[in-house]
Amino acid sequence: MKLALILLISLMSLNTFSQGVQVYEARPAGAIGAAPKEASKSDESSSDEDFEALERELAEQNKKLGSAGSLLNVEEDKPKKKTEEEDPIAQNQELFELQAALNEGKSPMDIIKDPALRKKLIKAYEVNPMSQMPKEALRDMLVDQIQGSPLGTLTKHFPFILNFLVNFMHHPTALGQAVKILDRPDDLRMCGFVSLVLMVLIYFIRRGFLKDEPPIGKVIGVKLLSSLIFLSLSLGFLYFTFLDELDPLLEVIKQSV
Repeated sequence: MKLALILLISLMSLNTFSQGVQVYEARPAGAIGAAPKEASKSDESSSDEDFEALERELAEQNKKLGSAGSLLNVEEDKPKKKTEEEDPIAQNQELFELQAALNEGKSPMDIIKDPALRKKLIKAYEVNPMSQMPKEALRDMLVDQIQGSPLGTLTKHFPFILNFLVNFMHHPTALGQAVKILDRPDDLRMCGFVSLVLMVLIYFIRRGFLKDEPPIGKVIGVKLLSSLIFLSLSLGFLYFTFLDELDPLLEVIKQSV
């Protein structure tokens, strides 16, 4: 009886031991250490990202240091000498001197008569400074200046006059070439003398055609024709005398009509 009881207790203890034993399945040899390898790969990727972020930060710092270094560079910090094309103030220094002369009480006629000031006037407009302005801004400025004057009233009735003035002031060479006429006083006097001679001739021609109280139609016709001949001959002589100076002006007239 005791022997049967001992055997029963032994069998119960073996059953309990078998249930507590954990069964492990066999794994391939390559699977061993796979988990550590995956962990090492994730560590490597995170370290690569950190390294790339560090490189970007260093690059930004180098860029900032480079710009700061260029500011501290003595050669680049030195002011560069501007050329006349780059520096409109130096290019138009004569305009400031002419304005100073006007502020001192000189009239435009005094500037034209003074050889030194006349040279400055010609040099100031060799390259028209107003040609760099937008044409609409130049038009608004001109309208403001002539507003309320007889010229302003005339431009309201004849807009092509305003177009001509704007185109003339905006043209790069027309104004400068026209100013050069003032530096040829002998030729100007010659043109004035020719106009005076033509005026005298026209006067005698009119008297020859209008004697003995002619009809009113003939009087008007003769006067209009003689005036047209006078203007044509005077302007023609002026144009051919100052051909180079007036060519840009003729271009502006064609553009404005």
